[in-house]
Amino acid sequence: MRRIGGCLVVLSSVVACGVVLSNRVLLDGISGSLLAWGMGEDTVYSPKYSDRGFRAVSPSMSEEEVRALLGEPMDIKELSTGSGVGWSFSRSASKNNYRIRTIRFGSDGRVFAKTADFWMD
Repeated sequence: MRRIGGCLVVLSSVVACGVVLSNRVLLDGISGSLLAWGMGEDTVYSPKYSDRGFRAVSPSMSEEEVRALLGEPMDIKELSTGSGVGWSFSRSASKNNYRIRTIRFGSDGRVFAKTADFWMD
């Protein structure tokens, strides 16, 4: 009986670690997660940013809906095509490796794309 209890504790720990790791992997991809782990990173996020909120952003959401989930972006830039804006929710603290989190809105003010990636510098 004692052995079964120990196995359950180990199994629970493995599952919990798997859930935490898969959440990170799903957002940055396997290569981004491995690079961040192996090379380090210095990502700074906007004050209200969360991975959970970022995952909840979906196409056709309004700017107000995104603000409610993620707060104010760190930077807003007009897209090169002039057809909308991009909001950045992360940056590097020292021009180094960091996790990119951006949301792009069309000229109608609705989400049409989001980016979660790892930038190596």
